[in-house]
Amino acid sequence: MTGIPAQTIIKKLRTSRWIAGENPLKQPRVCFVTLRDIANIASRYGLIEGRSCEDDRISLKMLLENRDDISAVKLIETDNPSGDGFVLEIRVKRNCFDDTFHVTRYAFRLATLLISDDAGNGFPCAHLLSYRMSAAEIRILFELVKAANMDTANDLIGSILSEVDPVKFESG
Repeated sequence: MTGIPAQTIIKKLRTSRWIAGENPLKQPRVCFVTLRDIANIASRYGLIEGRSCEDDRISLKMLLENRDDISAVKLIETDNPSGDGFVLEIRVKRNCFDDTFHVTRYAFRLATLLISDDAGNGFPCAHLLSYRMSAAEIRILFELVKAANMDTANDLIGSILSEVDPVKFESG
């Protein structure tokens, strides 16, 4: 969504519509608008950033040309009208995979997959603790994330955005 930032919309709605002295339970619904509400409105009215054409392939090409937050892309195109064979892999700057070592007294290494919300806040969504940090171990982590997302996507996203990161390490 382009234009006025969603946080600004929310702040202005809350400050301009709030009735002073009124019980919070009796305030207008618009005072409790969320980022998700703004995103739903943008989607309903076709205000989605990056979608500039009804043809998805053309829209994706335009997206890749005009985005500066994309750091890596792998695009496999197809001539099949059904789209079979089309692959687009994107790594955006808002997502982060961090591999650390020598941060504990143990020989294990820690990798954390982070995502960000619409406000730019980062949230850990997966962790890998392993003696080695090779492609084989990282593949296991991503397979786990994929399986969890396929089974319980809505529950997983909700818990990621609402829970504090439970993984704690002893520094040594």
